[in-house]
Amino acid sequence: MEVRCFRSEFSSVVHHYHEFRDQYGQQMAEYHGRTELLKDGILDGNVSLQILNIRSSDEGQYNCFVQDGLFYEEALLELKVAGQQFMPYYLMPLCIILVWAAGFILSYCHNCD
Repeated sequence: MEVRCFRSEFSSVVHHYHEFRDQYGQQMAEYHGRTELLKDGILDGNVSLQILNIRSSDEGQYNCFVQDGLFYEEALLELKVAGQQFMPYYLMPLCIILVWAAGFILSYCHNCD
């Protein structure tokens, strides 16, 4: 199984999971240490990408694809970061979780511990 989330180009890797391991070799420097693929539901076809410590530079388009054998699915998400500079630090979103499930990508802010 392979899961790849990237920005505008296939080579702009936000997170890459392949052959049952996270692959950090091609990951963009600005995402080092800030992403985690939540694999609890991966065998059921549910994949979540968590991006920690959201920055204004994280705003924009994300492409994610999942491939398992002949099965292939991809999705596109536009992430908007708004109002961060006006929020007290204790209200700022600490991460965003991108969830891929049955062909849909959902996103929500979450105070990750």
